Amino acid sequence: MFALIIGINNYTNCRKLSGAVADAKAMKQYLEEVLRVPEDHIRTLFDHDATRDAIIKAFEALRDDEQIKNGDPIVIFYAGHGGELPTPNTWTWWAPETKIQCLLPQDYNNSDIHPIHPIPDRTIGALVEAIAKVKGDNIVSGISSLISLSNGHDIECHF
Repeated sequence: MFALIIGINNYTNCRKLSGAVADAKAMKQYLEEVLRVPEDHIRTLFDHDATRDAIIKAFEALRDDEQIKNGDPIVIFYAGHGGELPTPNTWTWWAPETKIQCLLPQDYNNSDIHPIHPIPDRTIGALVEAIAKVKGDNIVSGISSLISLSNGHDIECHF
C-alpha cells in the first residue's frame, strides 16, 4: 500500500483551521500502526509544504514511483479547505455547470499580480486518472474537513 496524505491548518490567505493536520497525522498513524504500511510508502504534505505546486507534483510522483506496481493499493487523503467557484468561461462551451469544486492549497491567493489558483476537481480527476492508467485503479480517496467556502460567488479568504 502507498499513500499521499495532505493536511493544511495554516493558510497564507484563508481562515486557519485547527484540526486538519491532526486528522492527516491520525490517518498516517493508522496506516503505519494498524495497516503496517512502511513509512517510506507514505508521502505527506503538511501546512506550508502543501503548496499548489507540491500537491500536483505529489500526485505525479505517485504515478511515476517505480516502487508502486500495477494494482498496488493507493490511498489519497486530504484535510483542509475546499470550495466552490463559478465555472470558468472557457469551460462552459462543453460543461454548462455553474460551479466547480476545488481544493485550496496552502498558498492559495487570488491577487491580480501573482495568483495561486485553487485545484479544481477536474485537475484532481485528471491526476488520479493518470495514476490509474499507470498503476491500476486500486485507488481510494478521502476528504476530511472539507469546508465549503462559497458565499454565493467568492471563496472566503483574506487578501
